[in-house]
Amino acid sequence: MNELLKNLVKLQELELEESKDAKKKALIEELRGTIQPPILGHYDRLMARGKKGIVAVRNRVCSACHI
Repeated sequence: MNELLKNLVKLQELELEESKDAKKKALIEELRGTIQPPILGHYDRLMARGKKGIVAVRNRVCSACHI
């Protein structure tokens, strides 16, 4: 998996966790700084709608919406 995908997965894990202490918030900001703004914009738009920002695709099918 390339570095961008790893960062997006880690970012999503941290943002979906219930508790966010100062260390986690700092890590979230650091990860956000490594992701290109257009990609981060798409991610944030999906997250704001209550959907996951990144999910696995298996056999060309999205594992979240099944399209």
